[in-house]
Amino acid sequence: MNEKIIQIIPADDWVAVFKMDDEAELSMPLTCWALFQLEDGSSRIEGIYVDAAGDCTAAKSAANFIRYKRLSTAAT
Repeated sequence: MNEKIIQIIPADDWVAVFKMDDEAELSMPLTCWALFQLEDGSSRIEGIYVDAAGDCTAAKSAANFIRYKRLSTAAT
């Protein structure tokens, strides 16, 4: 499927949470939120993090992705 990133914004204070093989949870800080435009004209937002290989990766593309989590709940 053809898709492209059309906009990114910082994802300060957000992490992607993954379930590890031992059932523990691993939180990875998000680098940014990316707005993807799909080939059919629809769009989606994904959290992007830097993986162990140093690549920027969409969190939802990992099989063990659970959820996004905001670290701070304080209102600004």
